[in-house]
Amino acid sequence: MHCILRILLIPVLLMLWTSIDAQSAPALTCAQVDDAGAVELSWVSDPAGDWAGLTPFAYHVQILDASPSFGQFFQEDLAAVFTTGANLSGAVNFSTQSFCFTVTMTDDLGAETSPSDTICGMHLEVAPGLVPGTVDLDWNSPYPFDAPAGAGANFIVEQQMPDASWSQVATVLYEPGNVALSLEVDVCADFVYYRIRLAGDAGMGGVACDHLSAPAGSFLADEVDPTPPVIATTDVDSLTGLATLSWEPSVSSDAAGYLVYLCAGGFQSLVATLEDGELSWTNAFSTAGLAPESYNVAAFDSCYVDGAPDPGAAGPMCAASLFLMVQGAECSDQSLLSWSPVVHWEGGVDRYEIRATEELPDGSLGPTQLLASVPGNQFQFHHQGANFNSVYHYRVEAFAADAPYSQNSNAVSQDFIYPTGPTWATLTEASITSDTSAVIRVEADPTGAGTIAYELYRSDPGDDDFDYVNFAVLGGGDFTFNDGGIDARLGSYRYYVQAVNSCGDSILSTTTAHTVFLDGAAMTEQLANDLNWSPYLGWASAPIAHTLYRSEQLDGTLESLLTLDGTVFGYEDDVTDLIDTPGQFCYVIRSEFDASPAPAPGSGWTAWSNVVCLTQDPVVWVPNAIVPTGVNNMFRPVLGFSDIDSYQLVVYSRWGDILFRSTDPDYGWDGTRQGQPLPEAFYPYHITIQDGAGAIVSHTGQVLVLR
Repeated sequence: MHCILRILLIPVLLMLWTSIDAQSAPALTCAQVDDAGAVELSWVSDPAGDWAGLTPFAYHVQILDASPSFGQFFQEDLAAVFTTGANLSGAVNFSTQSFCFTVTMTDDLGAETSPSDTICGMHLEVAPGLVPGTVDLDWNSPYPFDAPAGAGANFIVEQQMPDASWSQVATVLYEPGNVALSLEVDVCADFVYYRIRLAGDAGMGGVACDHLSAPAGSFLADEVDPTPPVIATTDVDSLTGLATLSWEPSVSSDAAGYLVYLCAGGFQSLVATLEDGELSWTNAFSTAGLAPESYNVAAFDSCYVDGAPDPGAAGPMCAASLFLMVQGAECSDQSLLSWSPVVHWEGGVDRYEIRATEELPDGSLGPTQLLASVPGNQFQFHHQGANFNSVYHYRVEAFAADAPYSQNSNAVSQDFIYPTGPTWATLTEASITSDTSAVIRVEADPTGAGTIAYELYRSDPGDDDFDYVNFAVLGGGDFTFNDGGIDARLGSYRYYVQAVNSCGDSILSTTTAHTVFLDGAAMTEQLANDLNWSPYLGWASAPIAHTLYRSEQLDGTLESLLTLDGTVFGYEDDVTDLIDTPGQFCYVIRSEFDASPAPAPGSGWTAWSNVVCLTQDPVVWVPNAIVPTGVNNMFRPVLGFSDIDSYQLVVYSRWGDILFRSTDPDYGWDGTRQGQPLPEAFYPYHITIQDGAGAIVSHTGQVLVLR
């Protein structure tokens, strides 16, 4: 009977064993190792839901050596109540190395499931890096074989903060063998703990959990200086001329502030310390409006030395301001702009934009205009077409080729005020002072601005063209030109004066003045001189009077003869009463303008003509006979318009002998020779005199002596 029973039980047990072994194994989801060496395992008891009818009796955790040996270390048997996981502690310190785990379950009949997939506790090792200022982290993957589909995509690296909380500092892509990382140390000097986290697979109905390593740490020191920031711009304020430096944040996460250096003469001098993380700084003592300035920036971390920031290296290149210079071409509407290139941008300069603001003569500002956009390798621009009497305020803006940076230059003002001069100029007189010279007088606006050249131009008689004579440089007021290159005997000369500014441009001209040309003829038969003259032209109206002056002989004193109306241009001078003079008469005309009353300007202007001298022919009355014993007993001529100082009378015999000689017109010949009466006869004579102009005049004849 018992044998039969035994035989019957064996198939039943075989059925029961076959039944539980066919059930799915528990599914390990994560392993978390704490700093005490305990491990917290999580699993899903019935991942496939096929344990129906089974009564779990116990869970068995197989603790294995790490990959690749997976040797049996020991087994932890747990009560059936641990259906979702268990904390293993005390038996072994799981933080000393990586341990791997599998889980099985036995039911109340002693049947056992197949083992779960193997997972391993992550073991982290931390050590100072070979590179100073870094820390090296190495760990193992919780999945010695293929990771489940629901596992995390990245290892999370966490660092313990001073308040004992944990903060993520890095991520590492989950890939086979990708279980190491080097980090920059961000503490000055301290023991720093790290741990590794990886999201577990919660796709089988379990509660989501993360794999977690035990914390591991090392004494670390921040021996790496922060990376210097990238300088963005060295901008110049167009109004103040102050330079403002701006930069990008340092890529070093531990950068606590920045040091600004001024670069000059190959040296870098510290000018500012910014401890609050600011990314720009304005130099209140900048002179970037007058000369280029260069700056550099270094970052420092919170690891001060002796209470002061310990700076890292500054950038490899100082960043200079964009300095603009402007050269204006005198007397031109053009200017040449030159600027220093921007060289601190890694990608170079895309373009420079040139802008100008026009300040109008009334002081108001027009809109800022974009004059041109030039390539980044061009450092000059020629501005043309500026408006005279305006001031242009120029600046240049550079644009980076591969970054959103733009940098302004200093502002430079260029004055395009055109030199003007007097508002009026009047030619007040053009007078002949000698046969070869003339004087030209001008009145010009004494308030005229600038240095002005006044140029004199002359047209000769019978010539329509004007020729340059000479110039005077002055501001204004009254001034005089002397022209010594004329021949006043030829006719009337025309003159005008033009004002020329410092640009060589004529800005105004006077009216043209015509000199008074005096001409005449001696009418010897009428014993008169006929005079006529041309009008003076160039005043606002015709002369009001002509005054005729006359002198006896060229070197005589001119005396006013009479004043005629300004519309009279001729006069006949009867010189009968002056027959006892040498016979030369010199004349000059003075034209007068607005003598009285006195308007302004132009009161009492005058102009003198050339001097013309007319000579009357000498008058010689000679008796043709004398009676030595009668009334007409003396032979001597009666002279008129003759120069008696050169008088000579010679009487000859019929054979040519000199009988009598006299240089005194009052001393005549009495018909004798050496006191002896001469016989009646014709006796030749020769009279020599000079006319008023100094010409020799001879008179010959015969005188009859009667007894």
